[in-house]
Amino acid sequence: MEQFDLIDYICVNQCIRRGISKEAAEELRRNHVSHFHILYMALLSKAEGGLTLSELSTYIGMDRANATRAVADLERLGFVRREKHKEGEKKYKIVLTEEGKKIGGQTIAFMREKARELVSGLTKEEAETFFSLIKKQAAYLRNKN
Repeated sequence: MEQFDLIDYICVNQCIRRGISKEAAEELRRNHVSHFHILYMALLSKAEGGLTLSELSTYIGMDRANATRAVADLERLGFVRREKHKEGEKKYKIVLTEEGKKIGGQTIAFMREKARELVSGLTKEEAETFFSLIKKQAAYLRNKN
């Protein structure tokens, strides 16, 4: 097996990001969200009943201060709201509003299409392996922090 080279990894990563970033940035800008925000919206779209701020920051791998800023931005845009987690507790869950579901759904669908384009030159098995490895890498980094 060829020895792992960090420089190759960085170059490949940069090439992939450049390949989709211009169109993705335009789509995000059109919907008034950033790459930073769409991560939160995507995660919330999969979480029935919402997530706490701690759950969001842990899963995404951002510190609590950045998560707080992102949620505040999304609240100001009307894409998320806070709901009491349990009656009488101070904890709350963050959930998507109807507008957040609409904008998030449109943006996520666009990003999924870009992901499909990214792997269009691969076989189904290669694409599955590619995404599996990315998920494994993300889980490792999440657990490391």
